[in-house]
Amino acid sequence: MGTSDAEFEAFVAAHGPGLLAFARALTANRSDAEDLMQSALTSAYARWPSIRVDEALAYVRRSIANGRVSLWRRRSSREVLGFEMDVVSYEHHDEDTVERLALRAALLRLPRGQRVVLVLRYLLDQSDAQIAEILGISLAGVRSQAHRGLKTLREQVESPGRQDKDEPTPVRRLS
Repeated sequence: MGTSDAEFEAFVAAHGPGLLAFARALTANRSDAEDLMQSALTSAYARWPSIRVDEALAYVRRSIANGRVSLWRRRSSREVLGFEMDVVSYEHHDEDTVERLALRAALLRLPRGQRVVLVLRYLLDQSDAQIAEILGISLAGVRSQAHRGLKTLREQVESPGRQDKDEPTPVRRLS
């Protein structure tokens, strides 16, 4: 095992949990998130000698985001409505947990661009400039997506007519 392999293993050990959290926030379930992360890391490993160490994290994050976009594009005719399998009953949780689950469900209903920007900004604490670089869009695009996403989240979470908490949230699934 060469130096490159050791560096890659150290990178994955240091950033793996954060990358999985990022992928999980972009997907409807853990297995899709793990698949996205695995694909991104496989791609990064193949190119590892040519990736600059200071850009490796951004490279893998962008690869995860691009992989998710590819899944969205591929699902056109195979898409079916289903229910989120890992949604748990709200009745045995405290108020903070219920609010967190409601916020997560609302986040999953956002358009992909808004969701990715909000996850990068608030979950991974990235600046607008970093988000623009990761996604390959302008600063204005980042700010616009964030503004629209936050507005929609506020409307969904604060709306008195939101879904009954006892029913699972319908999500789009791949067959």
